[in-house]
Amino acid sequence: MTQYPKHIVAGLLFATYMGIPVVLWALAAQSPWASSGSSFRSAGQLAGIAGACLFSLNFILAARIGWIEELLRGLPRVYSLHHLFGGLAFILLLFHPVLLGLQYVSQSLSLAADFFLPQPTDIPRLFGVLALGILGGLLCITFFLRIAYHTWKSTHQWLGLALLFASLHVYLMPGNLSQADGLRPYMVAVIIAGLLAFGYRVLFGCWLVRRSPYVVQDVEQHADATEVHLSPAEQALRYKAGQFFFISVQHANGITREPHPFSFTSASASAGISFAAKRLGDYTDTLGRLRKGD
Repeated sequence: MTQYPKHIVAGLLFATYMGIPVVLWALAAQSPWASSGSSFRSAGQLAGIAGACLFSLNFILAARIGWIEELLRGLPRVYSLHHLFGGLAFILLLFHPVLLGLQYVSQSLSLAADFFLPQPTDIPRLFGVLALGILGGLLCITFFLRIAYHTWKSTHQWLGLALLFASLHVYLMPGNLSQADGLRPYMVAVIIAGLLAFGYRVLFGCWLVRRSPYVVQDVEQHADATEVHLSPAEQALRYKAGQFFFISVQHANGITREPHPFSFTSASASAGISFAAKRLGDYTDTLGRLRKGD
């Protein structure tokens, strides 16, 4: 049986994930490019469909799910795609209302203005505005502001609220989503998958994500680096040389609890774990505060 490279399999999966709703939309659309108005409307709908799929997929990539990491050949590749898809999702979702609004410009500027400024009674469209506003604000923080990692991480978690508002917008909004057989259920399922991934990693991660407790045995200070030696408090981790792990420090003086990745410097056959980090940032500068027993 032919074994295809994993990156090709991953590409096909992503194409299928994005392609199914586009095909469902195309099967239901009637003369989508017949006029300038219908062209703008069709392009706006497609941008919204693709952007919502990418937005949801980004939450799945950020959940650090093992089989996805293996499929994409490593977590760094997963995070690279997460960064790329986040930008693309924002661009598509931004063009979604812009293109839909342009269909009214040829008729009346007041109609276009009414579209971009929905009435308080237009609940589905208000949910869409809220989702886009939260997403835009948080991505501006990500791309243009230099802030401490733990501060950025706490703001990034509000993206889950944007996805929730987007799901309500998709579910309640009339139009092609209701006319195309299977399109609305598919889009709702896609967004729910993203919400579940967000819940698994962020909201309920302290209960659902497996953790292994370790205790600090020794901390060595070198010229520009800190080396930490840990021993298992319960069952020891099994790992291979070259792999890395996420560490979260509990009850230590001035060290945030945000998980950070470090490579194993200890041999895989040893009972304990060692890692080393250069003092180059807000977090690594505080590792020297660790003490035996932490």
